[in-house]
Amino acid sequence: MNPLPDSQKELMAELIELRQRNTQLESYNLKLLQANGKLKEANNYLVKKFSRQTLELFHQQQRLFDVMDTLPVNIALFTPEYQVAFCNRTFRNRYGDAQGHRCYEYINGRDKPCDFCQSFTVLETGRPHQWDLVAKDGSYLNIYNFPFTDVDGSTSVLEMSIDVTEKKKMVEELRQSEERFHNIFQKNPDLKAIVRMKDNIILDVNQKFLDCLEYSRDEIMHMDILKLGILDNDLDLARSALLELEENNEVNLAELKLRTKMGKNIIVSSSTVTMNLNGEPCRVTQMRDITQEKKPEAEMERLDRLNMIGQMAASISHEIRNPLTSVRGFLQMLRSLERFDEEAEYFDIMIDEIDRANQIISVYLGMARDKLLILNPVSLDAIIKSIFPMILSDANHREINIVLELGSPPVLLLYENEIRQLILNLVRNGMEAMTSHGNLTIGTLVQGGDVVLFIRDQGPGIAPEVADKMGTPFLTTKESGTGLGLPVCYSIAARHQARIDFETGPNGTVFFVRFPLTTI
Repeated sequence: MNPLPDSQKELMAELIELRQRNTQLESYNLKLLQANGKLKEANNYLVKKFSRQTLELFHQQQRLFDVMDTLPVNIALFTPEYQVAFCNRTFRNRYGDAQGHRCYEYINGRDKPCDFCQSFTVLETGRPHQWDLVAKDGSYLNIYNFPFTDVDGSTSVLEMSIDVTEKKKMVEELRQSEERFHNIFQKNPDLKAIVRMKDNIILDVNQKFLDCLEYSRDEIMHMDILKLGILDNDLDLARSALLELEENNEVNLAELKLRTKMGKNIIVSSSTVTMNLNGEPCRVTQMRDITQEKKPEAEMERLDRLNMIGQMAASISHEIRNPLTSVRGFLQMLRSLERFDEEAEYFDIMIDEIDRANQIISVYLGMARDKLLILNPVSLDAIIKSIFPMILSDANHREINIVLELGSPPVLLLYENEIRQLILNLVRNGMEAMTSHGNLTIGTLVQGGDVVLFIRDQGPGIAPEVADKMGTPFLTTKESGTGLGLPVCYSIAARHQARIDFETGPNGTVFFVRFPLTTI
């Protein structure tokens, strides 16, 4: 066989190569057809799935719209171009079907966006915003705006507005009612208090209550009124009134004795009714201070007794002073004798005591009549120090410890002899109220506009029935007492434009003598 020429060989090689490439192309084409079939299947699956999701999303959207239609608030969706993209039934009932219209044109009849509108600020901040609006019909709206991103990525403003006109009217009526109650309560000329029934906790009191009972609001609020001490004088009567209140929802007392923070007693008439406050049973008590109405009766009795003292002192002072003068003269004569030199100190004490007895008689004489006092600048601390040895001697005999708490107050214009007598009387009363080994404190301080002298004992306290009549002549709880010591003190205090009050309890009593600084 003859060999092929070179050109034929090359042609044959190219033909073989073409066949091989054709075979490869057919293989690739088959693979493409197979891949295309799979893509069609995937596409059909995705189309069906997307259609189901779209339908489901549509149903969900419709359900959401249905829910929003049932809500009793105005809901709308605004585009950045101020068009109403959606509005619910409540919105349509109020403004009409504004969908597709610009809100400022359809709702407010304007040709440009409202300058007072704050709804579209959420597009700038990206945060929810709440604001209030008084609509053109006079209604009050609470408006809540939220940035909203739609499924296509566009941003809108979701707005929910609530008509709170009726609520605002109710709130305003309630505010006015509370203001009227507050004014009636706080500005009432009588004492008023609101107390919780279950635990007797004070919820509120008016200023008159605080002024009369000498408490600050912080001291008295949320305290148990039965444990505060103001009802201690008539605690049994108060408890009995509470029982009657629980049965009848109202109780009136013609006379009730109260004790102030400073120990002063006042008399009130009271009326109490029950009420619910914030769902809790409470009682409202109104009390009228009738102390001044009762005071003339007590004052007349006190004056009668003081006059009696004066008359008695005037009738017997001559008979007492003459013997005392004779005794004093003989004591002075005996003291001058050389044989009594060692006892001279005792003679001096006896002479001083006779002089003090004469001074006491003078004080008693002065109780029933006005007396011109010669006042001199003197320090209370100096007076206390001058009589301290005498006080200490008596205290040592009774095994009582004396404590001085002198505050170096300003000098006062005083009649020293009478102030000495006042201090000694109060100190002696304090000692007699105590058992041995206790402390009796004598002190001075400046409080407000007063210079205060105080004597504090550790006795059992003063019984309420005695405290009410404190300072009444001849009133005494001691077998050997005359009942004149405290009346003398009250009389001396009155001469110096001072006042006496006290605080008492089971752990002791403190007497305060308050001298006004204006007397300096």
